[in-house]
Amino acid sequence: MLCILAVIPTIIAGAMEASDYYCGLSVGLLLFILAIGVNLLVRVGMVKSSYDTLLQEGEYTKEEKKLFKKKRRTRFLVYIGA
Repeated sequence: MLCILAVIPTIIAGAMEASDYYCGLSVGLLLFILAIGVNLLVRVGMVKSSYDTLLQEGEYTKEEKKLFKKKRRTRFLVYIGA
């Protein structure tokens, strides 16, 4: 949500035909808000991924692990040319 709302200060500064100084400040504010939004997205993604690992959900289920091992073995055999 913050990543989308980050452009609002720049749009407002452009609509008000502000001076170059204020336009530069709005771009700095845009980057700051964007950085906060990306930081939150990364943190939440890391927590969710660790929960998936602990609870063995999604790609961490036993069936998916077995399937991944088979695919990895097949890729290895293809790479060595057997």
